[in-house]
Amino acid sequence: MLRDDIEKAATNALAVKAGTISPLSLSQLKADDPNEKAKEAMLKDFRLLEAAIATDRTVISLDNTVRNLFAAAAEKVGEIGNIVWVNPTETDQNPIEWLEKGAKREKKHLLGYKP
Repeated sequence: MLRDDIEKAATNALAVKAGTISPLSLSQLKADDPNEKAKEAMLKDFRLLEAAIATDRTVISLDNTVRNLFAAAAEKVGEIGNIVWVNPTETDQNPIEWLEKGAKREKKHLLGYKP
């Protein structure tokens, strides 16, 4: 069910980003469409979200692109908005300090966070 919600949100978020008015269905997207590639990336990394939900609700990943896609989808799928996503190579996220302090949930690391 969550996977279906993510898929729908990804489709809607990508349709809005592309400037279309109505949401696109999976069957309408073409394989060579950049939006389809973005959606495929989200579906490929969906296991990260599943693992986070099943455990400590935290993802550590170098992939900022898919993080941004999931953050956009979090507007429609609130359940993923509460997942912490940290890129250990992003110095502005202070990953080492964050880990040393116990990797506590901080708003700025949440997929649903809006500054």
